[in-house]
Amino acid sequence: MTTADDFRARELAQLSKWYSPWAHLASTVGIGLVALLLAISQIESLKWQELWIVPVMLVIANFAEWQAHRTLLHKRRPGFWQTLYEQHTPRHHRIYRRHDMAVRDWRELKFVLMPAQGVLALVLGTAPVALFAGLVFGKNVGWLTMTTEALYVVMYEVTHLCYHLPTNHPIKRIGVIRFLGEHHAR
Repeated sequence: MTTADDFRARELAQLSKWYSPWAHLASTVGIGLVALLLAISQIESLKWQELWIVPVMLVIANFAEWQAHRTLLHKRRPGFWQTLYEQHTPRHHRIYRRHDMAVRDWRELKFVLMPAQGVLALVLGTAPVALFAGLVFGKNVGWLTMTTEALYVVMYEVTHLCYHLPTNHPIKRIGVIRFLGEHHAR
């Protein structure tokens, strides 16, 4: 039986020599930031009454992320969904264990970060919801819907990375990161 360390080494060895963890991070966060900035730039004459959509979207995004994690990433399904499952459960959970969550090689960001096309799919998947919200509640509410989703995706990606930083990294000393990282490990 192979250990988690053997499995980690084998998975790292299979990465393309062209893989760049920094390009991966820049692409996932970059897509979210571009969507965020684009959406913010479209908001005009914002009224405080339009901000109701922000907490609503944060709750919806958090619930959707939890549901996707629980159902798509932890239960084997056919077709495209099989790829998501394989990336997450057999790989991520086999490498990162409750008391050993830290990356040891920056190339492991491949096993921690979402694929860039996943971030793009989340942003594009929110577009119809934002369009509907804009048509029903006004243009600003639609753009705030997109803004909130893009912000959520960026925050998710960055905080998830923080949970997997080496234990001696200064960011790991921040109380909320330590608390959320422990929750993630459980």
